[in-house]
Amino acid sequence: MKKTIRQLRERKFQAHLAVFLALIFSSLGLYFAAQQENVNAMWVLLVIVVLGNLLAVVV
Repeated sequence: MKKTIRQLRERKFQAHLAVFLALIFSSLGLYFAAQQENVNAMWVLLVIVVLGNLLAVVV
């Protein structure tokens, strides 16, 4: 686990860019899933947002 975190810190810009893109696209997906009332898709996309935020904090 420490090795993975160390590697992410070495590639900080790429990690933050990946998190930013994941948050942008999952937010758009959440918008469309909410319009169609697709609860399962909303939960999956919400998990992506939460994990992305956690990754941004760790890095």
